[in-house]
Amino acid sequence: MKYKLTSMRKRKILELSDFHQIGGAAIAAGRISSSLKQKNIEVQRISSDSRESNATLFLGRKTQLIRDFLVLMNLSSLATGVVRKETIRQFHLLIQRYAPDGILIHNIHGVGWPIELVAIAANHAPTTWTLHDC
Repeated sequence: MKYKLTSMRKRKILELSDFHQIGGAAIAAGRISSSLKQKNIEVQRISSDSRESNATLFLGRKTQLIRDFLVLMNLSSLATGVVRKETIRQFHLLIQRYAPDGILIHNIHGVGWPIELVAIAANHAPTTWTLHDC
């Protein structure tokens, strides 16, 4: 893993939590985000239910329709694979868009995000995975 940090620009953190305001992990994510912003660090929070369209990681309409069709056809395992693949694809795009210096991960299980997101994050930037409700 090779990380590129430059000292000339403002530090950027990408923070991932399944929900934006609901639950202990979301509350902790918000507090950490506020603390980092007070230190003049740019934080982009990503969740499944953010009110900001550029700060969500969710299935698009097309993927939802395919998933629903596969479940209806009693092909749930295929539906799970489609959802997993699309979630991972979207996460890669978010990391590329924000090019963070670090990634903070909180709960990811509440919306069924794959655990592979942690490995993907770690391959792009130093990553901290904070476990909640252990």
